[in-house]
Amino acid sequence: MTNEAANVRFTITSLLRRHRPLRFLLAGGLNTMFGYAAFYSAFELTGRMVLASVISNACGILFNYVTIGGYAFGVRDARRLTRFVAMYGLILIANITGLHLLVSANIGAPLAQAMLIPPLVALSYLLSRGFVFTGTISPERHS
Repeated sequence: MTNEAANVRFTITSLLRRHRPLRFLLAGGLNTMFGYAAFYSAFELTGRMVLASVISNACGILFNYVTIGGYAFGVRDARRLTRFVAMYGLILIANITGLHLLVSANIGAPLAQAMLIPPLVALSYLLSRGFVFTGTISPERHS
């Protein structure tokens, strides 16, 4: 690895270590791809948007707990999983409500789900920070 590449890698690593929202977005990007793929697959198999949403959320909860809790917030304590599941219940309700509103406006369910990604990500971060992982010490406080 060249010095320039090593410096870029060090800068990115340092930036991610200091900024929880960036780590959350990185984990969230991975979670979003996983969740959307699960939704799309379930919708194609069942043709039912609510069932597809429930299936994709159920598949994603444990995967997301590891990435959001472990990577973004530095928490691997399983005792917070109950709050995390409750948070996902709220997100599921918001998701289904948004799907119904957008589909009633003649937007197809797959596109409607894609449109809901940004507001659901924002809601997920706020609930993760303020409800699930509240009181945790993030790595940026140690640098």
